[in-house]
Amino acid sequence: ITDFGSNSGLTVEDNDFDDNGAHIDFDSGSVDAASLESSNNFATFVFDTTAKDDTFEDQVGDVIYGTVGGGITNVDSGGNFIQVRPGTYEESGLTTESGSGANLVATGSASETVLTTSAEATILDIDGGREVDGFTFASTTDSSDTDVTITAGGAELSNSTFSGPGTEDRTAIAVSDDDADPEVVNVTVSDYAVGITADSTGSNVVGIQDSTVTDSDVGIEVQTALNNNGVEIVRNTIADNTVGVDVADPTGGTIAANFNNLVN
Repeated sequence: ITDFGSNSGLTVEDNDFDDNGAHIDFDSGSVDAASLESSNNFATFVFDTTAKDDTFEDQVGDVIYGTVGGGITNVDSGGNFIQVRPGTYEESGLTTESGSGANLVATGSASETVLTTSAEATILDIDGGREVDGFTFASTTDSSDTDVTITAGGAELSNSTFSGPGTEDRTAIAVSDDDADPEVVNVTVSDYAVGITADSTGSNVVGIQDSTVTDSDVGIEVQTALNNNGVEIVRNTIADNTVGVDVADPTGGTIAANFNNLVN
């Protein structure tokens, strides 16, 4: 529904919305946004805010999106927070740098807010120093792709869960440094070929901390550490994997593994 609010004779009630790029485009100057939510049923619900802790009443852009991709691509201003309500979102090929670039935050728990795909593709690329917080990532195809890649600029992935399709090929998280220090914080990963792979080839630190990686072929894989700072693996539980930590090529760099619990 587009331009709702410019037509004063139109009401939107008792509808079921699911998997549209944009569910409703409305005019907040003439329509009560909260009443749109309460008067309709939304299987998926995504909106745009300027701050992480904002609610729907603080939304900007006057659109209720039905997909995560729709929210990111049409973000009102670069660096805003795309808020994702609980639901299952079957999407792939997402990047935080679509449109003007956005952070991505789940409004509920990670167990309630699921990004999934059956495609042989990456679900999400976190780029441009963005923050992604509070999701479950659950690919269903054991391909050679990666659920989430972190590729630039001090990006952070936190408070999320990864539920894998098996231990043959797929990687949960691939993180590499570029022009700032990327971090993986408080994530839980299970049932992948590789849980987390870290590649530090620049002048920054790749940080993996306070996370749990289990039931995978390789828990954490350090591909390269070619700078003085390298990779920091701190306060993690790495358990019941075939290989806990695999250091492939530490040439010239520093790998710090401190205060971890490694169990097999």
